[in-house]
Amino acid sequence: MTLTELHARLDRLGITLSARGDRLHFEAPKGSMTPEIKAALATHKPALLALLSGVEQPAPWPPRPAELADWPVERREEWGRLANQLEDEGTPFPESERRAFDQVKAGTGDLRRAGR
Repeated sequence: MTLTELHARLDRLGITLSARGDRLHFEAPKGSMTPEIKAALATHKPALLALLSGVEQPAPWPPRPAELADWPVERREEWGRLANQLEDEGTPFPESERRAFDQVKAGTGDLRRAGR
């Protein structure tokens, strides 16, 4: 469910959201918080918190560069492994994916080749 679809569904069901620090709070009619809506809220939590608190966020990652879809499977797997490695080392998501993409695209993504 996209963020736009979620907003429409919440409005239709009479569910209101508010931000309290880094937490989402809701008021909802009984039985309206379905597992699908709860999952969508979790998926879109950072964007919802930013919207509700008036904080502007940088463009999200994803969307990932379109060229990534054209990469061979092996190269996409290398990108995924490197992104996971960077995140394990403390680079926050989505920056880990961005950096891994840049490194793999430049041919320096393989951890063994990069001297890591």
